[in-house]
Amino acid sequence: YKLYLILNEVSNDDKILRGKFLLAAKRFRRAKCTDYIISFSAEDISEESSTYMGKLRQVDYEWLN
Repeated sequence: YKLYLILNEVSNDDKILRGKFLLAAKRFRRAKCTDYIISFSAEDISEESSTYMGKLRQVDYEWLN
């Protein structure tokens, strides 16, 4: 999953900027719940990464880190 912030389309030297990347998430299914790893990088989504933000658990959407 990737999340983008889109405010307005901005023209910049014949390019149209449509949005800015904010966060990426990777889903891990467990027996009783689902965890999501949240990262500031779409390429490196791991808990060991310097772009690691935290973990979200789907049971009651509890922020773990």
